[in-house]
Amino acid sequence: MGSTLMIPEQAEILAAFSCDSSATIRPLGQGNINTTFLVETTPEPFVLQKLSGDVFPDPAVVIKNFEIICQHLAGKASSLRAGFVMAEPVYAKDHNICFVDSRRGYWRAQRYLPASCVLRIDSTEQARSVGRTLARFHNLFYDIPEGLMKDPLPGFHHLSSYLHEYDQTSGQRCERGDVATAFCRQLIQKYREPAMGIERARVQEDIFLQTIHGDPKVDNFIFSAANEAVGLLDLDTVGRGIVYHDLGDCLRSVCSNMTESAEDSQMAGFNLSLCQAALEGYFSCELADEICLDHHYIYDGLLAICFELGLRFFTDHLRGNVYFRVRRDGENLLRARNQLALCEDIVRQEGQIRSCITSLWKKYN
Repeated sequence: MGSTLMIPEQAEILAAFSCDSSATIRPLGQGNINTTFLVETTPEPFVLQKLSGDVFPDPAVVIKNFEIICQHLAGKASSLRAGFVMAEPVYAKDHNICFVDSRRGYWRAQRYLPASCVLRIDSTEQARSVGRTLARFHNLFYDIPEGLMKDPLPGFHHLSSYLHEYDQTSGQRCERGDVATAFCRQLIQKYREPAMGIERARVQEDIFLQTIHGDPKVDNFIFSAANEAVGLLDLDTVGRGIVYHDLGDCLRSVCSNMTESAEDSQMAGFNLSLCQAALEGYFSCELADEICLDHHYIYDGLLAICFELGLRFFTDHLRGNVYFRVRRDGENLLRARNQLALCEDIVRQEGQIRSCITSLWKKYN
């Protein structure tokens, strides 16, 4: 799990969550944004997370939104939420859902779910359970009243803004670079217009906002001991958004045959069998009428989110890795290359992907 470490705020944090000084804190997970630890203490361990003040302009909004999400789920009929797993909050000793340290850092604690995450989908059964769990999430949270939750990340998933930021950054960094840099520049130029389909539809009011997870990649799903997806983690990005972004991000992550930081981008590919299974899981759940889903936009959401992520990784690489945490030099360039290579394979299979979506939609609707 990693080695025991000390962090500057350790004493006051342990005291805030009623832990004695014998508790140990270890790094946990591979998140790109927040800093996450496992606190080993009695009566049971818990997950401790420091919210990134560099990414979230107001961490208090993230904390308040999480409280609203927990209350909303608790208010659902037991028959609706049965079997849906969420990492429950561990309250500080003052009964608050977070602790603000002397340096104005925001910390929260949640129940530890051991051996609950996977990084790669290995079977169609797993993929089907992921799709089903995302549909359950949408059904459980679509009716959070509009305006109750504040936007935790203004500008999140606004592709035109990300392209503007890239154009500005790229114009300031016009050196030729290596092969990977040239590859990323070429594919960004090639796919920037096709990837804008969802945003154009939003401007034309063909697409409406509703409650989405915002980051439903594979490692944010909770898996049971039977290796079946049963819930979702990382609810910091939950808010009003476009459901096709959620579906697209889920499919991107489920169907990629490599992890984000894999070394060989030539292996990048989109697995159509896993796509079919994930969509079967999603469509097999009877979605609430208020979840306005037009299957024609699902492919566009997939392309948009895959392109967006590659673009953001590359822009962050050019800016010196100020947003996504890196563990080694060039990691954001590697991530960008992999996502854009995956984007290219998605475009190559567009006809098959659209056909798969349409046939499954007709089967379940």
